[in-house]
Amino acid sequence: MTSFEFPRNNRLNNADDFDRVFKQTDFKVSNRFLLLLARDNQTDRSRLGLIVGKKKINLAADRNHVKRRVRESFRMKQARFPHLDIIALVRSDPGSQEGTLLSKQVDALFEKLIDTSCVASQADRS
Repeated sequence: MTSFEFPRNNRLNNADDFDRVFKQTDFKVSNRFLLLLARDNQTDRSRLGLIVGKKKINLAADRNHVKRRVRESFRMKQARFPHLDIIALVRSDPGSQEGTLLSKQVDALFEKLIDTSCVASQADRS
């Protein structure tokens, strides 16, 4: 049975975890609003880290809204990821976009990352 939880051990928790991804990024996907950086990890699960700066999104409620949407999308797709450390970096304010539109864009970006990373891992096995 697939678990859709998002416990603490599914998160990038400290600066060292973030630095490892920034220093050696294996996969990058992006759109206007969001950049996903990913790196293979040595754990038995994928982990997510979020960077949503005040300079990009002024209001705390809006920052929290974006973080909730990204976490929700990751949570629903985490079973399909190969073991990756992923950083979601907000590039610009999605503005007054409707929540479902923002969710669709985040979902599409995670799907693109899944496709990219799965193709690469299959090529490594060959």
